[in-house]
Amino acid sequence: MEAPGVGRGLAAGYAASRPGWGDSRPGYAWFFGRDACWCGDALLAAGMFDEARIALEFLADTADVTGKVAHEVSTSGVAHYDAADATPLWLRFVAQYADWTGDLDTVRARWDAVRAAFAFVLSHDRDGDGLPENTGVGHGWVESGPLGGGGVTSYTAAIWTEAARRLAPLARTMGDGALARRSEVAAERAAAAFEARLRDPRTGRVALQLDAEGRPAGDLTALAAVPILLHVDTNPAADDILAALASEDFSAPWGVRMIGRRDARYRPRGYHFGAVWPLYTGWASLAAFARGRAQEGWQHLTAVASCAFARGRGAFDEVLDGDTGAAAGICPDQAWSAAMVISPLVYGMMGIRPSAPAARCSVAPLLPPGWESARLAGIRVGRSRFSLAIERPALAPGTYRCEARLEEGPPVALQLGDAAPVALVPGRPVSATVPEGRGRGHGKR
Repeated sequence: MEAPGVGRGLAAGYAASRPGWGDSRPGYAWFFGRDACWCGDALLAAGMFDEARIALEFLADTADVTGKVAHEVSTSGVAHYDAADATPLWLRFVAQYADWTGDLDTVRARWDAVRAAFAFVLSHDRDGDGLPENTGVGHGWVESGPLGGGGVTSYTAAIWTEAARRLAPLARTMGDGALARRSEVAAERAAAAFEARLRDPRTGRVALQLDAEGRPAGDLTALAAVPILLHVDTNPAADDILAALASEDFSAPWGVRMIGRRDARYRPRGYHFGAVWPLYTGWASLAAFARGRAQEGWQHLTAVASCAFARGRGAFDEVLDGDTGAAAGICPDQAWSAAMVISPLVYGMMGIRPSAPAARCSVAPLLPPGWESARLAGIRVGRSRFSLAIERPALAPGTYRCEARLEEGPPVALQLGDAAPVALVPGRPVSATVPEGRGRGHGKR
């Protein structure tokens, strides 16, 4: 969407104007930092490289002088910088963009913004433990309600850990050795602090957040899926969390609730304390696939996909009632809800991990039980495009037969499962029989 005098970026969602708060405002038809970043994963996976670039550049161009990425920018140019997660999410988005597109010119043109954003996040690790604090920066995820107020949240901490980890090799590719080294140190320190400060040694579970005094809140919420899907929480206790999120307490046929119905604070239309979000449901799907739990991953993925047929055809609601599935949010058509059909399919089920600057891509599929085959066409990695066909051979249980064909563009070094990488060139399909990807850490970069 283009706003005259403001710029062109990704609108968060649409709705009809209505009296009151929505008077003259069509839903969330302006620009949100975190929304664009979570949508960026899906835009790239769908091969929509131009749209991803536009979203990335807008957030760079509207960052404040400290490097902080905006939470919201209105179509009249008013910007709010009140979210702690937007800046590390944008750094991760930059690395993701480079891996899919190989467009280092765009990254180079915004490299000063990358350095500023990195420095901004580091500056808010005031106690020096390796984890950025939310205090004085903004909310992590929960903006209000009984779960708000965390000084350090596992959600933001996991995003920062992953962003620093992904930024290090990109900085090296860009010739910025100093930032590469700083990113490696930041990633190591954040990962260590995540374990030391947020992990409960008795249960193995990660705390939702720490308060201003460092006391942990052990509430189980849908946000627990984020450190798992980012491969920051790899503890075996992650499986217990995912089993809980797939249970009837958390999961309805239309998606995953923020907190379980047995929680005394649960309200079916509570924005951050009960309602179903397709976004949360997509996170749960990605996390389940990351832990090799294909059936749960598919369960959550189909719940998101069903939104397209529940009300407005092709529209994906922002928020749904936790008890009835009725629309309960501002937008009946939200971008990041739609994104959570694409991301779990491509990153989760197909296990696709590109590295376009190196002309390389790995594929580690994980089909749900009962699936005999799957096919995905038009997969873009840099200037190349290929198709992928997967079958479960009847005579070789526990394996997949994978075949890839280059549709257009230069050769790509393709790794199918745990087989050695093979050059995918025009007119010469590549195939391999690989074990089913049931191991933990499925699709880990």
